[in-house]
Amino acid sequence: VIITEIILYIWFFSTTEFLGATLAFYPATFSNRKLVPRAGSRHVYRSLSDTDWLNCIIKCHNDPICVSYNFDRSSDDLGVCEMLSCGIESLCDQKSSLMYLKGAIFQQLTSKKGCYVSFPYPIPDFSFSFPSVGTTDNYVQKQGPMVHLSQISFCFWLNATRDRLTIFSYLSSKGIIELMLQVVDRNSLLLTVGGNSRKITATVNDGKWHHTCTIWDNSDGAWSFFKDGVAVSNKSGFEVGYFIPPGGTFVLGQEQKSDKTFKNVPFIGELANFNIWSRTLPAIKVLKISKWCFRGRGDVISWPDFQSVQINGNVKISKPSSCANYAIDSFGEEDTKK
Repeated sequence: VIITEIILYIWFFSTTEFLGATLAFYPATFSNRKLVPRAGSRHVYRSLSDTDWLNCIIKCHNDPICVSYNFDRSSDDLGVCEMLSCGIESLCDQKSSLMYLKGAIFQQLTSKKGCYVSFPYPIPDFSFSFPSVGTTDNYVQKQGPMVHLSQISFCFWLNATRDRLTIFSYLSSKGIIELMLQVVDRNSLLLTVGGNSRKITATVNDGKWHHTCTIWDNSDGAWSFFKDGVAVSNKSGFEVGYFIPPGGTFVLGQEQKSDKTFKNVPFIGELANFNIWSRTLPAIKVLKISKWCFRGRGDVISWPDFQSVQINGNVKISKPSSCANYAIDSFGEEDTKK
């Protein structure tokens, strides 16, 4: 009977693997993931070396303490089985992580809180593809922020190869570019706040997916630019005391001149999971959301908002996004699933 259940488990999780789902009946399985409880906790209460995956499942299944397990394969058939007394619904009393580890498997067989795990904010898996022939006809438009902003963080994924690209622009009702980010060349970008600009030294247009976050605070004009979870540029004294006004027009892929016209600096490439927060995100938060393409949700503009916006020209929706096959492991190396 146990063997039959194990076979059913393997069939079930092979067809229902998820990340960011709203509901998951057990067993819930994450390939290339390992649950790491907070430091000092005793949730990993038993570890088995040189065992096979099936034995790891059986041991956890038969142990009333075991809620989930990590299986880290060290050879073709054998590996280390860590039995845990907790699951992802509590992330082992917080300050834990479901980290990327190539070849590892995390599986939760049961839960102390019921039959499912809830992720309250599922992030839709899609990206916008802007055509290789760039024109002012290609853009995505939506309403801008509804409140004055004294702080801001905006993060997204992009894949591009060209120079002179406008990732997004926010134009106020007075015709001022209140917020904009552009790729200038292979080594630099341009950040605009309140009509004034600052150069950012970084490379994001090398034909690979990159996660970027830009953070600005009007109290001291401090700003930071993060690439793939790491701050690569930061300074202060930029637009001190300035407030970004509400009620303007937000556009992906074009630099706005007026409500309906653009300069000819279009975006060419792919954009995914664009979010804006009304606060400065801490560095650890930026690092966490940079580890997976569809993690994080802004409180000013969030990626799900873009499912019902005005899409113009030859901009296409790619679903699923090619970014969904991309991850960065704990050592900062990239892994693309084949």
